[in-house]
Amino acid sequence: MTNVFQTSVCRQCFNTCDLTSDDSGNCFGGMNGNHGSESAFLDDAAFFSYPTEMEKSYWYNSASAIFSTSVNLGIPIGAGVSESDDISFVESNDNKIFWGGNYLQTEHGKDSSVTNTETMVYWGLHDQDLTWWNSDLIHLQNSYSTRKNGGNPVLT
Repeated sequence: MTNVFQTSVCRQCFNTCDLTSDDSGNCFGGMNGNHGSESAFLDDAAFFSYPTEMEKSYWYNSASAIFSTSVNLGIPIGAGVSESDDISFVESNDNKIFWGGNYLQTEHGKDSSVTNTETMVYWGLHDQDLTWWNSDLIHLQNSYSTRKNGGNPVLT
């Protein structure tokens, strides 16, 4: 547990961004600046919820409520998706990649109706498996970005 006198320990590393100039959604949670107020933070971040169909039998009732009704922030994958196969991949409940949206949106993070072709997608942190936690997200982010910049599908 972290308190005010201890720094937290990053369990998964990913590409960093310049909060003063990056406007690409590549910062954690899609945030692109330092915020002086809660409303500025809520306006800038890309939130998502887990669809109830993704609930697992081992989740406690409290976890189910948190995942499906709360707003979460995630790690950007490094590219938006626009290819139909990529969109289908994100829409699938078989992975924990989500679109972000505004704080009060009613659509969950698998709903492509709240996106456009440049909308960043994010890895959800809740309920990721050990393989994901051991993966090299920096390498994956760079690979996804390179694919997108080359006009290729990002995730598939």
